[in-house]
Amino acid sequence: MKVSGDLTNEGWFNQRSDTLAWFWWIGQGDNSDGPQMQEFYRVSWLRAKAWFSRWSKELCIIGYEM
Repeated sequence: MKVSGDLTNEGWFNQRSDTLAWFWWIGQGDNSDGPQMQEFYRVSWLRAKAWFSRWSKELCIIGYEM
């Protein structure tokens, strides 16, 4: 499972890996769409959205400073 590539780009500075850590797979079995995974996806999406928003604002500020 991976976070959507629309909001992330592997290898960018200070970005966490977008693949699931090993402990997310323990005891999952066929319950990959359970409430825990939905929460994980929601938090990952919000983190990526916040990151994008911060850097969009930073880009705007840099434009005004130049």
